[in-house]
Amino acid sequence: MLFISFACQANDLSNNSGYQTIPEMCEELCSDKNYIENDAISNIQSSSNVVSSDSGVSAFSFMSLTWGYYIAYYVVAILLASIIFKNAKSQHALALNLKPIWWAVLVFIDPVLGILAYWAMNIIDIPALLKSRG
Repeated sequence: MLFISFACQANDLSNNSGYQTIPEMCEELCSDKNYIENDAISNIQSSSNVVSSDSGVSAFSFMSLTWGYYIAYYVVAILLASIIFKNAKSQHALALNLKPIWWAVLVFIDPVLGILAYWAMNIIDIPALLKSRG
């Protein structure tokens, strides 16, 4: 790319600038070469700043995705905990003599484990199932 730039500039210098000798053209090209190198270095430095700001944008997107996951997780946990709390209040006897609030707290902390434990201990009648099989 740099060679093409020099070739085009050499062609422009020989046609338009009025230089008659090759040393005069080389001197002009060398001064242009320093300018091009400095310009290329500044472009590289500015593009590295752009890359770092782009990585900040992707980090922001990742963080918003992470926060979105946790917000959705806890919204679902609150909804499930309230459903379990209402169901537990309607039960006459709860397993392990736990109050309905503790079943709701268990579901809020870990929705999957809490619902499975509540279902296994309070909804299905395991002793009746074992008697019917045996």
